[in-house]
Amino acid sequence: THTLHTLGASPRALAGLVAARAGLLAALGGALAVPAGLAPSYGLLALADVPLVFEAPFGTLALILIAYPAATYCAAGLIALARSRGD
Repeated sequence: THTLHTLGASPRALAGLVAARAGLLAALGGALAVPAGLAPSYGLLALADVPLVFEAPFGTLALILIAYPAATYCAAGLIALARSRGD
């Protein structure tokens, strides 16, 4: 972002870049964490001798994969924009 600032990028463009980075990182973290959490639980239920049914918590998965990255994107953009206007 320092290079773009030096080249004359607007504060809005820099805030958008910061927000995109934060949203991408949150989405990538969620995309890696969901299978890492579901796979062991499915495996443990498959090994159990009791008849348990594996049910994925779709509400929580949607929250992790959609709402969390969107909230991170918005919060990072607003914070970056507010900081750039204070300079």
